[in-house]
Formats: sequence, structure tokens, C-alpha cells
Amino acid sequence: MVTFFKLKGMEVAGIDKKYQAGDIVVWDLETGQYHIGILSDKKTPDNKSFLVIHNISCGVKIEDILNSYSIVAHFRLLRR
Repeated sequence: MVTFFKLKGMEVAGIDKKYQAGDIVVWDLETGQYHIGILSDKKTPDNKSFLVIHNISCGVKIEDILNSYSIVAHFRLLRR
């Protein structure tokens, strides 16, 4: 999936990676596996970070995990 998004030019690059609702992030779980999540339109109680919709083998959850793991890729779907 990461390769597909990169080939389609959807990678958000650069030093200033401002996140937006709907962005897709990929983390390295430090177990040799990557994990993917979609940023919700809802934010944490302190309004500093987006909640993330993901499924890490326990069913779909919406949680404050954006910065819980090392982010290896950040994508934004192209809008027309």
C-alpha cells in the first residue's frame, strides 16, 4: 500500500508535515511490521492531535496514538 500511495504522488513530504483529517499515516511497530491508520476529524481533549482510526487486531478503534510509534510515511489523498 505504501508503494501505491508513493507512486500516485500522495506522500506528504518536507519538514513541516501538518496533519489533516483524512490523512493516512504508517508506523513502524518495531516488530518488523508496519501499521496504518486514518486521522479522524476528532481531536484529543487538549486539541493538539488528531485521533486515529485503526485496527490492530482488536477490532476498529479510534484512539490517541498518532505519536505512539515511529511514523515512517504520511499520505494525503488527492482531492478533485
